[in-house]
Amino acid sequence: MKNQTQNPKFEELAALTKEGWREISSKLSPGCLKAFHVWEKTHGKEADFYKYEVAADEVVSNEFTWEYENADFIATLRDNGIKYLLIVAASSALLENLHAYCDLGCELAGLCVVKCHSDWKKDEQGIRLAIN
Repeated sequence: MKNQTQNPKFEELAALTKEGWREISSKLSPGCLKAFHVWEKTHGKEADFYKYEVAADEVVSNEFTWEYENADFIATLRDNGIKYLLIVAASSALLENLHAYCDLGCELAGLCVVKCHSDWKKDEQGIRLAIN
């Protein structure tokens, strides 16, 4: 996050009004915003659409971070008590992101299958990354 020492809690961001969101989002780093977006899709307002079956300390990501987002992305997940990042995207950026996350102290925790309970989405194969 820009000019702050601790990232905001996801629940607090989710509770903001549109006006409050406009005010605070410009003060958040791109990595922090991406971490919140990943949490929203897993546990927040968008969770009913994706219907992932995961623990409260896990988030599912089907997107990748840019190099300048990595540190804030991981720090924001840590600050919000996230223990595992379940990566379900297959992209040319996969290895680059895995190496960057491991350089930030994360560890590969194995392969996983993320259960989805929606009509349009099937279970997804992924990689479990321990945030540490």
